[in-house]
Amino acid sequence: MGGIYGGYFPATYAGAVGAFGAFLIALSKRRITGKAMSEVLKEAAVTTSVIFIIVIGGILFARFLTYSGLVTTISKTILSLGGTKYMYLLGFIVLFLILGCFIEPIAIMVMTLPIMFPVMKESGFDPIWLGVVSVKLAEIGVLTPPVGLNVFVVRSSSPIPVTLGQVFAGVTPFIVLDFLSLVLYVIFPEMITWLPNLMSPN
Repeated sequence: MGGIYGGYFPATYAGAVGAFGAFLIALSKRRITGKAMSEVLKEAAVTTSVIFIIVIGGILFARFLTYSGLVTTISKTILSLGGTKYMYLLGFIVLFLILGCFIEPIAIMVMTLPIMFPVMKESGFDPIWLGVVSVKLAEIGVLTPPVGLNVFVVRSSSPIPVTLGQVFAGVTPFIVLDFLSLVLYVIFPEMITWLPNLMSPN
C-alpha cells in the first residue's frame, strides 16, 4: 500500500511485491518445501493461464464487435427504446448480478462492457463512476450463490470443516453492506467522481 500511495508502482506490481514479500517471510520461517513450491507454481500457472485466455477472448470479442459495427448498432438500438438513464442503470445492475451468480467477474466484464459501456456513457453516466460500480457489482457476484468464487476460497482455506451454507450465512452481512454502498453510489455519485474531478485539469 505504501508503494501504491507513494507512487512507486501501480496496483498490479504491488500484488507481485506483496507475493514476493510473503514468499520471503515463509522462506525465512522454513515453511516452504519443494513439493509445496511446485504445487504453488502449478496453481499460479493454471490461474494465470485461465485469466489470460479469458482476457484474450474478451479482447478478440471486443475487436469483433467494434470492427463489425455491432457495438454501434446494438447501442443505438438500446438507446432508441427511449428508456430513462435509470432504467438503463437498473438493467445494467440486474444483468451484472445475474451473471455474477454463475460466471467469473473478469468474464462478465469482457463480455458486457464493450456493449454496455457506450450505452451507459451516452445516457450520461460518468465513465469513472461506471467503472467503480462495475467493480462493486463484480465484488457482490463473487459472494453470491450458487457459484460465489470467494466463498469457495474461504471454505477451502478454513482450518476447521465448514459447509457452504455456513460460509454464505457468514458473508451475508457483507453482501448487505455492498448493496448499501451501491445504493449510496447511485444516490450520491460525487462519492466517486469528486476526487477524480478535482484532480482533472479540465
